[in-house]
Amino acid sequence: MSRAMGLTPEQADVCRVLEADKITGIFEAIVKLNGRWQQPFVIQVAPVQVVKDVSDAELRSLMEPVLEKLEQEVIPCTPYQQFLDAKRKAEEEQKAEARQARREETEKKEAIEDNTLIKILTNIREHPFVDQKTRIQMLNLPSSTSTTDKLFKELAKREFVIVHRIGLGRGKSTRVLYEITDKGRQFASMDKLSIPGKGSFKHKFWQHVIKEHYDGLGCRAEIEKRYGSKNVDVGFEQDGKRVAVEIELSPDHLTDNVSKDLAAGCERIVICVPNKRSVSVYKKKLSGFDPVLDKKVEFKVLSEYLESI
Repeated sequence: MSRAMGLTPEQADVCRVLEADKITGIFEAIVKLNGRWQQPFVIQVAPVQVVKDVSDAELRSLMEPVLEKLEQEVIPCTPYQQFLDAKRKAEEEQKAEARQARREETEKKEAIEDNTLIKILTNIREHPFVDQKTRIQMLNLPSSTSTTDKLFKELAKREFVIVHRIGLGRGKSTRVLYEITDKGRQFASMDKLSIPGKGSFKHKFWQHVIKEHYDGLGCRAEIEKRYGSKNVDVGFEQDGKRVAVEIELSPDHLTDNVSKDLAAGCERIVICVPNKRSVSVYKKKLSGFDPVLDKKVEFKVLSEYLESI
């Protein structure tokens, strides 16, 4: 046997130790190499009877020429780690593609939403005082209340607008209006904004409402109309007389405004007050004026002007 296998005398001694001449046939076994090849595979085994004290070194010495011959004849398998690396790479690429798809979808949704926000801001610039329902109809926004609310809340969240809630009087609703901020103007690439009127946003709103009211009566009213050296909140001429409409949200500037309006030649002054309870307070402020003033000054509650809009 030693001559047939080309063994050295030392290897031949190992063969004798292993009693290799007692091999009687070939057997099969199913094995799995942990960390190298996880899937079970079949091998062929030549049974060898060995003595109990045979060493690993003696077995390696015996198998070296056999393995050398096998390596020349057998096509080596792909290392299992290479399969693992390829699988991991494929999974990572798949995850990267999924992340990219989600990112693109998010960017697409954001672009659509940003475009809608710009449309809303443009509408606010052109129609700052329309009610919410009218604005939604003008823009053809989704009928879903939650979707529409989300858009306007997003404007406020991103500080593109300031939300104003203006009470329209006792027993009436509250109008929700929006004032575009510099941040919102820059987002929508708008030029500097200018809303006709003077004072707070609320004051400008009432100037707009009152102007529309008198325009509807054919008076051709003007916001911040100038009479001599005095600007009035809303002014127009009626029957050849100068009419000044003053919006007094508080009585602080009442007497000063009335004095200047009279000095500017206004022959009729309409004082607009927040509610009916304010009328007596405002009248008391004017008690020191000439009695003829009663013929030139009248009081109106702001909500009375809402019927025309």
